[in-house]
Amino acid sequence: MRSPFRRGSNEEYEGPDFEHPPVEEVALSVQYAPLPGMTTAHVAQYWESVRDRFPKWEEAPPIEPTVELFGVPRIKLPRFAFSVEGGILPHRALFVDAQGVELVQVQRDRFVRNWRRRPDATEYPRYPVLRDRFRADLGEFLSFLERQGLAGPEVNQCEVIYVNHIAPGRGWQRQGEAHCVLTMISGELSDDFLPEPETIEATFRYVFSWPGSAEPAGRLHVAVRPVHRVSDDTALLAVTLTARGRPRGNDVASVTEWMDVGHEFLVHGFASMTTPEMHRLWGRRDVR
Repeated sequence: MRSPFRRGSNEEYEGPDFEHPPVEEVALSVQYAPLPGMTTAHVAQYWESVRDRFPKWEEAPPIEPTVELFGVPRIKLPRFAFSVEGGILPHRALFVDAQGVELVQVQRDRFVRNWRRRPDATEYPRYPVLRDRFRADLGEFLSFLERQGLAGPEVNQCEVIYVNHIAPGRGWQRQGEAHCVLTMISGELSDDFLPEPETIEATFRYVFSWPGSAEPAGRLHVAVRPVHRVSDDTALLAVTLTARGRPRGNDVASVTEWMDVGHEFLVHGFASMTTPEMHRLWGRRDVR
């Protein structure tokens, strides 16, 4: 598998690209062993260091840890019980920018950088831009931990997540016509007894390897489900792609290397699993 970037003074993405991609949200995430001694007070101090860019603080339940294993059944790690005693952070802190478009998420065992579409926001800024913002913010977070005397994270997984909302239009109209959007769903039956399905929900998993190696780098999880847009109740297909795996090292460079590999497989996989008619609708224009 080729490297997805040309190395030089400027890094440029190579591969499938769309002028009007259906992407609704992107998340770049690094998971690590729970940081001993990390408290809500530390998170508040970190927020002060980024508050000029992310002025809003929200909270949500923590994301459960997950690790991809190879050669044995896939499992989820046990959920850690975050006690509120002693100031331990019990939830996930979300630091959101003024437009509600970009955010940083912090919990005791995870750091996440998101972009999400908003009706009045600028268009999707592309992966190289988001990757560089993630890399810079992760570096600042690690520096903060060092200044606070907290042990550096022991990274065990990385994730690249793309949430796509595909609206009906040219080529398909109903959620039961997912075969017009996705190549993995044929829509063919052995006879004419069954009508068109009302909705389709499906999951797929693919293993991908490190470039030039047979060593597994991670898995791509694809989830297809019917949803409705809140603003106008339009029936959509939500296609969520999650590339997840373990980097080869524990530093920012190793995490970034894995992100590039995971993103390349994800974006090539998305092009492979969607139909040429959708590519024309989204304005496919591969970068060489």
